[in-house]
Amino acid sequence: MEPISLIMGALSAAASTAGKELVKKGAGEAYEKLKSLIVYRIRARKADSTELILDKFEQKPEICKDLLTDELKELGIASDGDVIQAAEALLKLMPQGKKVIAQYYSEYHAPVTRIEHVEHLTVNVPKTGMEVSEQQVIETNSDQLTPALDAYLKKVMTDNRMLPLEGIDPEVRRDGGSSMQLEGVYTPLFARSGRSDMDIRLGGLAEDDPREHDRPVPLVELFNTPDQPWWVLLGDPGYGKTTFACFLAFCMAGALLGSKQGNLTHLKTPLPVESDDPDPYDWDLGALLPLKVVLRRLADQPCLAENCPDRLSSFWNSLGSAPPGNIEDDGIKDIQQRFRDHGGILILDGLDEVPGDASVRCGIKELIRVVKETYDRVRILVTSRPYAYEKKEWQLPGFALARLTPFNDHQIKAFIHRWYDQAALNKRVLPAASRICSGRCLPPEACWNFPAVRCC
Repeated sequence: MEPISLIMGALSAAASTAGKELVKKGAGEAYEKLKSLIVYRIRARKADSTELILDKFEQKPEICKDLLTDELKELGIASDGDVIQAAEALLKLMPQGKKVIAQYYSEYHAPVTRIEHVEHLTVNVPKTGMEVSEQQVIETNSDQLTPALDAYLKKVMTDNRMLPLEGIDPEVRRDGGSSMQLEGVYTPLFARSGRSDMDIRLGGLAEDDPREHDRPVPLVELFNTPDQPWWVLLGDPGYGKTTFACFLAFCMAGALLGSKQGNLTHLKTPLPVESDDPDPYDWDLGALLPLKVVLRRLADQPCLAENCPDRLSSFWNSLGSAPPGNIEDDGIKDIQQRFRDHGGILILDGLDEVPGDASVRCGIKELIRVVKETYDRVRILVTSRPYAYEKKEWQLPGFALARLTPFNDHQIKAFIHRWYDQAALNKRVLPAASRICSGRCLPPEACWNFPAVRCC
């Protein structure tokens, strides 16, 4: 089942006799959100539209279903992340809606049920540079997962697969776009490790360790350190801290599910370089159960309170509420068990974005300390802007430091190619314009004129 089937399933359910009654009684807000999103996207991308096909569909759903389906595909709305999420929210309120959602997850995030040789596998979009050669294999771990963990990991993939565009392309609000699939535009990042300033020395690395050298290293390889499980990732706004956190969680979840859409092969895919065939990045730590937490959502939770009597239990409880984690209770129990028995990776995103006073800051540091002591097999990644972490009161004992570097020429070119290929897929630009705008027909210096690159 493709995303368009989920969207049309939600619209069809709402247009049915039973659905119309539910819309009147309680599902009206969810339906109006989905409808308004679709209408906005259509009008933004089809300026000459007078009578929308969606209006006709509401009156005669069976007759107009194919027409509406074709239009949503043609305009790139069928792959819009906000529309997909709104459709899922509506389906949860419709008769048989949860069955449709379950079918979508089981098929669209279908695991590989055997060791499978994959020939030229592309991640969901063409020409992203993330192809898997025929010699590489994908191996599923999904038979080791409980039903609750399986559902949780599929949610992780869904929650982390879309890249918001507002912070990257200032034109996005004008033309009605909202997001792109992260695996389609993700470009490998590089970082330096060791010292952030002369007066900041973070433990875990020997003086003669090559990672102490002031040279950019692929971020994936930098974290491929069995002897150093705790890292802080620093980067200025727009450098890719949160993007990497999302991509890491997405690939780890996909690897555990045996997904073709995101896995360790994609995590290790190197930056393409002209006239060279680079080897995949090193990653020897396997598929780790990911838990990504946006720290600012914990600011008013008891787990960060100054005198919290059981900080770890309060942390797990907060993950079951909305919006901090919105994870099912069974999923939380299974994550805890997996962390104890097998380890995993805890991703704490946005240390610098946590509002509050010194007590909240102390609560975060104490929570991290308790997690380290309780789950000795769990790796921890914390992201932050440099200005915040360079304050001594924020620094975390035992954590090594990685500082993201600006895009180099190869990263810029790869990002432009992927950005405009995805934009063409979403119908935000025409395919011919994609070939021109992606730099295939332009000298490198001209590429800086495009909005997707000016923010890099």
